[in-house]
Amino acid sequence: NQNGGGTPVTQLLASDGVDGDYFGSAVAVDNTGSNVIIGARNAAVTGFAQAGAAYSFFRGTPSTWGQTSKLTASDASATSYFGISVSMDSAGDRAVIGALNTPVNLLVEVGEAYIFTNDPVSYAWTQEKILNYPNNDAYVYFGASVGISGDATLITVGAYNTNNVPDIHADIYIFS
Repeated sequence: NQNGGGTPVTQLLASDGVDGDYFGSAVAVDNTGSNVIIGARNAAVTGFAQAGAAYSFFRGTPSTWGQTSKLTASDASATSYFGISVSMDSAGDRAVIGALNTPVNLLVEVGEAYIFTNDPVSYAWTQEKILNYPNNDAYVYFGASVGISGDATLITVGAYNTNNVPDIHADIYIFS
């Protein structure tokens, strides 16, 4: 409610969640409040510890929610932390999910961001594209933060170590 109190309507849980997954480390909600994506940056995926995952939920009635998909990176690897950041457009049709530790071209801790599209009938999410850091550097943590405009025409991806000097030089990259 507007006064900051309120009573929870329901509790959302990952269908395969375990302690230490960090389910809820990032959350995105569409404009209608019917679609939610929740990051679990430490979830194990296909045998990779801390590869990370994100879970989508759809609200059928005000108090009835169901998990519709488990989103994972097509190039999942250990300690990628997929799901560290999530964002969704207003309609709930597209989402961006960050994985700040993904190795790229044999370089470590580069990171990537993944674009997913939502099927409006089945509510299943499909990976559409991977966004990559534009330079050939390690330890940049591309995907530490992500954003998508309401109409899904602009995507932003943050990297917080783009000069190999932690916490001193960070950049935001805009994709259209």
